Amino acid sequence: MKILVTGGLGGIGRVTVARLLRHGHEVLALDRLPEADVEQDVWDVVRGAEYSPVDIRDFEALRPHFAGMDAVIHLAALPDPNRGTEVEIFHINCTGSFNVYRAAADAGIRRVVSASSINALGYGYSVRSFPIRYFPIDEAHPTFTSDPYSFSKQMLEETAAYFWRRERISGVCLRFPFVFHTIAPWADQARVFRGRWRRAFEELTTLSENGRRARIDPLIAKFEAQRWERVAERPWSGDESLDQGASSPDEMLMFGRSDFWTIISGEDAALALEKGVLAIYEGSHPLFVCDRDNSVGVPSGQLAELYFPEVTMWKRSIEGTEALLSYDRARELIGYEPERPLLAWFGQEQRTRAGPAYLNQGKESVHETPRSIQTYCLSGSSLSRSWLQ
Repeated sequence: MKILVTGGLGGIGRVTVARLLRHGHEVLALDRLPEADVEQDVWDVVRGAEYSPVDIRDFEALRPHFAGMDAVIHLAALPDPNRGTEVEIFHINCTGSFNVYRAAADAGIRRVVSASSINALGYGYSVRSFPIRYFPIDEAHPTFTSDPYSFSKQMLEETAAYFWRRERISGVCLRFPFVFHTIAPWADQARVFRGRWRRAFEELTTLSENGRRARIDPLIAKFEAQRWERVAERPWSGDESLDQGASSPDEMLMFGRSDFWTIISGEDAALALEKGVLAIYEGSHPLFVCDRDNSVGVPSGQLAELYFPEVTMWKRSIEGTEALLSYDRARELIGYEPERPLLAWFGQEQRTRAGPAYLNQGKESVHETPRSIQTYCLSGSSLSRSWLQ
């Protein structure tokens, strides 16, 4: 197939371009960097693809590149709420996405797959809190966006749905959690950080139930109070590290909660995008995709009970460290199943399940369908985002 990839030089983009090339596709990568500004290590990854610099906000410049293409993978976007003003995020992520879908429709393309985000749910960066209804979270869970980035991903999904209704463009909007690249410069730092997190958590579990609540409840209250301060929207300097915002054991313990400790490897993100292009289906579908287990390698039921004690409903059973985010729908529709689980990379046996199946242990079950998946992840942090989109 001839596949156009917007944001083709970004972290997800370059891995996706490389995968498509390995599988025999012809690829046109678009990004806004002039060729002279693209670093050699990026060229090395995408070697074999055609490249054109273009800004997705410029419809007339963008449109000609879609001629002759069979499908589009749309990744170009500002990847965080701190990468631009509210107006800039909307202009690039929303208007730019509309331009991509309009150009695809004009070229007669009937398959567009886009990178949405776990933040389309609205929980992580939101300036207003809202209740999580149940675990594992799936596409039926209500959304509530109140920050510009999350709103832009909600609008991306609405744009995709509009072009399905109007032009019969089928596709999926993949709700990626934190995308982890094991070859990124900060990857080893993340491995060290995870070890520190686990030690802090193990210390927490030695306390009585009242002692654990006395430690965790004030941290949750502080997190919720800080939403109004719009911390996530403060300008990004480009030099943040994992240690920032996690200087004390208690602060460290909150790491990952806003994304429910979910993660996906860059390779599996590319896998999901390719499957979204090639699978046989019609319609526009938002889909959660993630790794098999939570990012910290401890029982997910224990995480939910400690950090979301108000959540009493479970849609199905989860086993051990299985993710609190469900990719069941992605498995059913496009055949997604992680190929590069990160559990082993972080030094934990891939099939180690830290704990028994967790369901209805003093909680209310919405729908009991025992199932064993697996998953390993890491989640929202102040990691350098240069390897994202």
